[in-house]
Amino acid sequence: MKTITFYQSDGQIIFTMTGTESDIELNKTMNPLWVDGDWNDDLYYVKDGVATLRPKNTAQWESGKLSNLPTPCVIWINSTRYECHDDKAELELVYDGKYTIRVQAFPYLDAEFEIEN
Repeated sequence: MKTITFYQSDGQIIFTMTGTESDIELNKTMNPLWVDGDWNDDLYYVKDGVATLRPKNTAQWESGKLSNLPTPCVIWINSTRYECHDDKAELELVYDGKYTIRVQAFPYLDAEFEIEN
């Protein structure tokens, strides 16, 4: 048995497959973007044909402001998505309570902040 991991042109890992040599070879012909081994898509991406650890997200939270954002990125406030094309964002959290702020910008790891307003 052999295991390979398939990925998209941007390096994002799609899925891992374990199978016989003939099954693996057949699947390689259908998707030429693959690397040997089983790579966790939460921690790795593929850069220049090599599975590589995803870099740490640079986003920082302080006093209602996000800074050092990778651009572009997506800012999630709880379950609501906001596109961001700047390296900083000021958030107005209107209601009292807990908020989960998550910054996504592939290939960076997600940054997550728990905020009490």
